[in-house]
Amino acid sequence: MAIRAMLVLVMVAMSGAVALATAGGFDPAASALLSGSRDDVPKRGPAGKATIVADPENIVASELFGTWVLDEDVTRRLRGAEGSQVKVRKFTFRANEESATLVCTKLEAMLAKVKEGKGAAVYEHFEEALRSIHLAGEMELERSGAASKHAFAYMTWRGNPHVFWHRVSGDRDDFESFNVMLARDAEGGKDLLFVGSDSATGAFAAYKRESTGN
Repeated sequence: MAIRAMLVLVMVAMSGAVALATAGGFDPAASALLSGSRDDVPKRGPAGKATIVADPENIVASELFGTWVLDEDVTRRLRGAEGSQVKVRKFTFRANEESATLVCTKLEAMLAKVKEGKGAAVYEHFEEALRSIHLAGEMELERSGAASKHAFAYMTWRGNPHVFWHRVSGDRDDFESFNVMLARDAEGGKDLLFVGSDSATGAFAAYKRESTGN
């Protein structure tokens, strides 16, 4: 009897856990994503090469193209008084084959420099990131009415969605970068883009979608 009672309790607990997970939006059947039963996972590029690998399951890459304007209300909630000091008022990300090719070439050159100066650990992380660039193209920044265009690549760096953008200024020919997060609206028109700094401790600013596409 004791064993039978224990089995009943286990079954009740398991059914309750499944019901709770389903109610919270988690579908137990989704574990098939990890079982190896799907073959649509894109393959990475070769080592040492910057390769754009499209994946329709990548939410940020699927939604990033378009124009985003600073959401001052949400940014103030995130940054407090510093919210009014955000310099970039608008981002536009668009498809551009020439920019995508340029940024991949420049990232490969940067990889060679990392190998010479940063050590094996950083090189291995950066090389791995370049093997699966999620999106690349042209990024336009607008600061106080002045706009500038740059080639960009969106990838995963240190576990975070991250944008590297190429900058030429005087004798400088290098990269800037920032963390990025995206919250997608079910209707498609009220998406929010969160742009941080190049470190895990940097504050984020929020941008609302102004338009989609290129």
